[in-house]
Amino acid sequence: MRQHSTSVLLLFLAFLLCGCSSYRPKNMTHRAAISAAVASTRPERMITYQAMVVLEASEPDSVVQRVLRDARTMGGFFENRTNEIVNVRVPADQFEPFLEKVATYGKIKGETLSSEDVTDAYLDDQIRLENAERTRQRYLQLLDKAATVEETLLVEKELARLTEEIELYKGRLERMGKEVEYSYVTIYVQPPVKYGPLGYVGYGLWKAVQWIF
Repeated sequence: MRQHSTSVLLLFLAFLLCGCSSYRPKNMTHRAAISAAVASTRPERMITYQAMVVLEASEPDSVVQRVLRDARTMGGFFENRTNEIVNVRVPADQFEPFLEKVATYGKIKGETLSSEDVTDAYLDDQIRLENAERTRQRYLQLLDKAATVEETLLVEKELARLTEEIELYKGRLERMGKEVEYSYVTIYVQPPVKYGPLGYVGYGLWKAVQWIF
């Protein structure tokens, strides 16, 4: 029985190899074919943008409300917030206008901007998803031909693994697509620092040292 199952699996592997080879267009590798297809249906490069802004304002909660309003007006949405911190997503083409608007609500105390090119990661996952979906279809065909319980269980085990793998790739592709479409911005609003008498003396000395050097 074990020899028979092994033979079935070997035949199945041969079936997969034949299927993959027949899929490739003439004079073009499998990866190149999918790369060309994916490239024709999305932007040339996929870039994500992130920003963190520290803003000083006398009424932090009021500024947070304005930030939320601006994000919604520009087609974005908020992910979470407190009275002083808000995380929002805005359409990528509104990233810079949104930051310019936020800068008018107080004094910028710090700003960090970053970007990441996820084009290659997106393309790799798209290719893996295509491969996993084709392989799953072949296992479904083999399941119909399973002659024993052992063969059925082996095929069903592979189907479960492939289904989980497919969902993983779909989730990652969806997440990357969202991150490219909507830029991520964190705004931290803090009230002005109030100095006591000695604090003002120390602050004045620090400014004087900065001016000298």
